Parts: sequence; structure tokens; C-alpha cells
Amino acid sequence: MTSFPGPGIFWTTLAAVAAILSLSTLIGRAWGEVLPYRFKGIARFYLAPALGLASLTLIASIVGRLLPLGNSVVVPLLVIGLLVWVLVREKHINQAFHHALMVSVFGIVCGASILGPLFTYGGFNAHNDAFVYLAHGNWLQEHVFGDTIPFNKVTPLTAQVSVFQHLSWRMGASF
Repeated sequence: MTSFPGPGIFWTTLAAVAAILSLSTLIGRAWGEVLPYRFKGIARFYLAPALGLASLTLIASIVGRLLPLGNSVVVPLLVIGLLVWVLVREKHINQAFHHALMVSVFGIVCGASILGPLFTYGGFNAHNDAFVYLAHGNWLQEHVFGDTIPFNKVTPLTAQVSVFQHLSWRMGASF
């Protein structure tokens, strides 16, 4: 049995980044078609990743507010349905896949500063705002917005949530 070098989280992250960038690019190319003829070519190439990512962000925020998603199959079905819809509408599928591949490779190269430590150590520098947002996101997976943590129940993982709740630091934006 062969194994890949580096930890599994690196390869999972690499695959997820490539998938998200590819999907964003393909969705953005579809949005480029609704623009005036003069801007179609430019938008379908340069703006496609941004338009697609904006679309995925809007969809995720709407679905996340309306449905309890935990272990739901809704998100994968929605993404697959969106991908099929985009590919059916795409006139130049080979060109679209080539474009998505170029954007994915470029995104991975640009993300090397995060992917390098992930490959080498299996983690990243958590001493930044990303840890705060991840801690809050983890808390909100099983608790509602208004649940507060009593001081005697604070753990290292929930400390960020507790501090923000009791001191009212950026709680609205973070949560």
C-alpha cells in the first residue's frame, strides 16, 4: 500500500481548495453570459472566480439561515445541481475546464504560505483571527446564538466564545 507524503489534512485541503476554485470559476463564467456583449469575454475570464465565489457565498448564507445543515445532504445536492446546470449552459466545456484548472493551480500557488506549514506540520499558525472564527463556528454547530457559557464551564476551546460573550467584543461580526 502506498501513502502520500504529508498529513491527510493537507491533501483534503488541497482537494477542497481546487474544488471550490473550479466550481467558483465555472459558476462565474455562467454569470458572465448575462452581462452586455461588450463585457462578456472580459467578465467570463477575469471576473469569473469572484462572481462564482460571491454566488456560492450568497447561496451558503441563505441556505445556512433557513436549514439546519449538520449532516444534511442538502449542500452536496445543491452544489451538484448547480454544477450540472452550469455545465449544461456552458457552450465551450473544454475551455471552461481549462480555465477552472488554471484558476485552481494559481490559487494553490498563491496559498502556498498556508499549505506549506499544513504539509510540513499538519497545522497552521492559529495565532490570528482565523482561530477566533473557527472557535465561534465550532460553538455554533451545536449551540444557538444566545447560549452563554458559565465561567466555571469554560474550556480552552470555548474560551474565545466566552470572552466575546461576556465582554461583548465583536460578537456580532464574529458570530
